[in-house]
Amino acid sequence: MINEEILTEKIKYIIISESGKEFEIMDVSLEMDYLSNDKLTIESYRVFVKFDYNNAIDPDLHYFTKDITRMSEKMRNIISKYVIDSKGKLIQGGENTSISEGDIWTLDFAADERHIFDMSYLIVPNKED
Repeated sequence: MINEEILTEKIKYIIISESGKEFEIMDVSLEMDYLSNDKLTIESYRVFVKFDYNNAIDPDLHYFTKDITRMSEKMRNIISKYVIDSKGKLIQGGENTSISEGDIWTLDFAADERHIFDMSYLIVPNKED
């Protein structure tokens, strides 16, 4: 059986280490989908990450969406550096890694004060892993 708790801690450590000063990571969790009830093979998983984005986000709607897209892409690149394969092993991500665009679940935004996002990214491990 795959140990989700240990994988969550490893992913959290990697995200915090890679995020530098741009992101203040508040919480990281995983949600796994398995191919069968024995929980031996991961079909897909979602990384939930709550963070405060420390760079500027322009409150003007036109630039706001561009800044959020850029920020989401930065977080996606951090998450894709190391992924979990279908057998539950942490591996280096690559070009063949399927990771979705970010989904925003909650947003606490005050211009020039706080940019707190609760987002998730869906990852589908390669079947060859």
